[in-house]
Amino acid sequence: MSEENLNDAVKRIEESLAALRRGPRRMGRKGHPQHEHRGSSGVAAGAHAGRMRGTRNHFGHAAKFRMLEALTKNQPSTVGELSEQIDVDQPRASRLAMELEEQGMLSKTQDPQDARRYVISITTKGASFLEEVTNRRKQATIDALAGFTEAETAQFADLLGRFVRNLTSRQD
Repeated sequence: MSEENLNDAVKRIEESLAALRRGPRRMGRKGHPQHEHRGSSGVAAGAHAGRMRGTRNHFGHAAKFRMLEALTKNQPSTVGELSEQIDVDQPRASRLAMELEEQGMLSKTQDPQDARRYVISITTKGASFLEEVTNRRKQATIDALAGFTEAETAQFADLLGRFVRNLTSRQD
């Protein structure tokens, strides 16, 4: 399989798996719930995923990871903007940002256009951590595809994406 085709399939699979980790109640929603969806075990959706990636003990939670990812795409951002981007309520986003700031993963500065607000940016430490975890996730997905042909890999990515879209459309 060509490197480009493999990277495309892996990206699509990772995006679908991330949507599944967020849970069916939260996928594809325009707004965000007041409380994070909890499964039958009472554990927040995505909490187990952090442990499986090996980031739970070092990092804490999948929502923090999503916040760092959002900051790489759109920074600086306000807590309100991040809250919408990662699908958590604003008080929760504030707590996550505070914890990430304490860990040195992001920085808060006063908004130059509105002194009452703060804007948040990812730090070098946060970007390095995000890159490390992203590379581990990508490698885990590639390892899980061992033995798949190029056609099977592409088909799996397509079918998983369709499954997630169907699940999402039934939630609206």
